[in-house]
Amino acid sequence: MTFDHARQTAEAHAVSPAEIDPGAGRGARASAPAGASSAASGLEAVVCGPERERRPVLVAVHGIGRRHQAQAKAWRAFAERRGLLLVAPHFEADRYDDFQRLGRAGRGERADLALIDLLDRLAEEGCAGDDLYLVGYSGGGQFAHRFALAWPARVRAVVAVAAGWYTFPDRARPFPYGMRASARLPGVRFDLASALAVPSLVLVGDRDDERDPALRVSARVVRQQGSHRVARARAWVDAMNRAAAERGRGACARFELLPGAGHSFGECVSAGLAGRVDAFFDEVSAERGTGR
Repeated sequence: MTFDHARQTAEAHAVSPAEIDPGAGRGARASAPAGASSAASGLEAVVCGPERERRPVLVAVHGIGRRHQAQAKAWRAFAERRGLLLVAPHFEADRYDDFQRLGRAGRGERADLALIDLLDRLAEEGCAGDDLYLVGYSGGGQFAHRFALAWPARVRAVVAVAAGWYTFPDRARPFPYGMRASARLPGVRFDLASALAVPSLVLVGDRDDERDPALRVSARVVRQQGSHRVARARAWVDAMNRAAAERGRGACARFELLPGAGHSFGECVSAGLAGRVDAFFDEVSAERGTGR
């Protein structure tokens, strides 16, 4: 089975000082994990990095605007400097309507399995190494942290930026509110202990405290998590660290504010997003080196 090579057209989104060519996208099909199903056709993505050179992978996930080219443009120089293979998937609206929640039954194709398929094919092609770093903005932050909860053995570290709401480390609540297995997400059996071993950084602008039209404001979410993104980010990090402490572990999640940023990817970039992620990845690498 071979990759589909699709010509990409760059979008001129002003999200980074550097003007960079996102490069070519590659889509792939592969076998899905046992007990689950995957799409018959490949996931479109921008993939940036040398061919036939195995590198750790940075997956950068778009929000509900689905501007994957903007993610590739923002993160390409970062990935190259750190020696990472950059993958910016495009979860198309007509196929992955529910990508933020991984793609529950009846809501389109499974976004998590499509990404796994793509990464497996990149590994087979000799491009992708074993370490996977995830960063997602807004709806992409929802996808990134839920992917890490569902597939923790695959994830080295995760960064959620301005996510609207979260899946809590609560095995009594059904997914996507908690980590109780759901028939709408076949093949996933949440392992809280493994999920708590994945280092998590949660970033949100200090002005991202309003109820904009894209924010979920159901009574269920507000009661559990708070009324805006800043409160919800704090609540999720606190819940993850409490769960870790109850099991004798150190803190696994960190919350940081981006000064002057509202709910805007460009404002998050201007507020020092890349520098925060860079420092976090350095700490993750250092902890691995000390065996922590």
